Amino acid sequence: MGLAWTIDPQRALVSVCADGDIERLQIAALFDDIHARDAHRFRRLVDATRADPTLPLGDAYVMAAEIRERHRATGMPPGPLAVAVEPDLLERYRPLLGMIAATDRPFRLFTDIDSAAAWLESPRIRNWSPRPARGRC
Repeated sequence: MGLAWTIDPQRALVSVCADGDIERLQIAALFDDIHARDAHRFRRLVDATRADPTLPLGDAYVMAAEIRERHRATGMPPGPLAVAVEPDLLERYRPLLGMIAATDRPFRLFTDIDSAAAWLESPRIRNWSPRPARGRC
């Protein structure tokens, strides 16, 4: 299956399902769609519990850097992110997940999709907004 997603403007939510092998082009297409539909600040729910990523870690780092640059270029911080992932993948991708966590937004990892979805629906996360940029005096 790979990567499938829906973008729901009514709920300000991007839902992503990763099943089996995930390729770099699929990830790029997801972010192209987010950009085209102006969904940068939407909450994001990623179900990677059935993912079997074969993307080499080096390519994953390059992809993470490209994604962070896209966010910088838009001038908009991304919305809150909840990722459900198998525990064994946490260890493999810990450095990459650290890069994602460094983005200025709420971010949490879960081992089941229901907990991830519940966190995204919590009032604190639903009402989150980015901190204003600090100006120079």
